[in-house]
Amino acid sequence: MIILVDKNNLITSFATAGGFEDGIEVDNSAFPDTFIAEFKPFKFKYESGVVFYNRDFSDNEEAAQLKNINESLEEKVKKLEEKVVELEATIASIPKPEPTPLPEETTEENTEAPS
Repeated sequence: MIILVDKNNLITSFATAGGFEDGIEVDNSAFPDTFIAEFKPFKFKYESGVVFYNRDFSDNEEAAQLKNINESLEEKVKKLEEKVVELEATIASIPKPEPTPLPEETTEENTEAPS
């Protein structure tokens, strides 16, 4: 299974197929049996190759932590948008080469010797 964790090693997402950029692959034996059924972001913690219940988890705290994640994602999106604008400007400033004319085709008419 692949998990995503925050800076406190709290699990924010998981995938049983596929994965995530910056995801951590964890052997299925490291998870509690009820992990998938009970999963909520921040309810579980990952340390030293083991997944266990977060003793500090509460549903009210989950809402605050989700807000923090949303703010973090919004900040990342804003930075990516700025980078796209910067890259578009860089691309636009690259001079385009002049097209090279194709050589004229030779035909019987223009290959005959002048009379």
